Amino acid sequence: MTTLARSFKRAAGVGLLPVLLALIGLVALAGAVSFLIAWSVGGEVRDAVWFFSLMTVALMFGWGVDQLMDGAA
Repeated sequence: MTTLARSFKRAAGVGLLPVLLALIGLVALAGAVSFLIAWSVGGEVRDAVWFFSLMTVALMFGWGVDQLMDGAA
């Protein structure tokens, strides 16, 4: 079994609720940071949505890489 397959198998045993709560927390954090950035620079809602999208993708990618690295260890 490859390392990637083992990490997914291990992550599947964690349970769905902690994973969902972590994802919701990351999205909320990305939203808060993006709106603060857009508000601080005097941007509009469009800018806040753009920052939100970037922050969400970055946090999700980082979280996914962290989960894979934890599973590979």
